[in-house]
Amino acid sequence: MLDFMKMTAKSAVANARSEDRAQTNLVGLFIGLMIAAIVAIQVFIPVVNDAIASSNVSGTEATILGLLPLFAALLLLIALASPLMRRI
Repeated sequence: MLDFMKMTAKSAVANARSEDRAQTNLVGLFIGLMIAAIVAIQVFIPVVNDAIASSNVSGTEATILGLLPLFAALLLLIALASPLMRRI
C-alpha cells in the first residue's frame, strides 16, 4: 500500500512538471507567432503590394499576385488559431 502511494505521488509530480512545460511551450509559441505576425504585416504584405504595383503584369498573373497578401494573412490567422484549437 505504501509503495502504491509513493508511485502515485511520483506520477503526480511528473504530471505537474509536464504541465508546466506545456505552458512554457505555449508562451514560446505565442512569442514566435507574434514575431511572425509583425514580419508578415509590416514587411511581407507592403513589399509584395509595392512590387505588384510597380510591375507590368496584367490579367490572370495580376490576379494571382494580388492574392499573395491575402494568402499570407490567412496563413498567419491559421497559425494563430491552431494552437488554441489543439487545446480544446
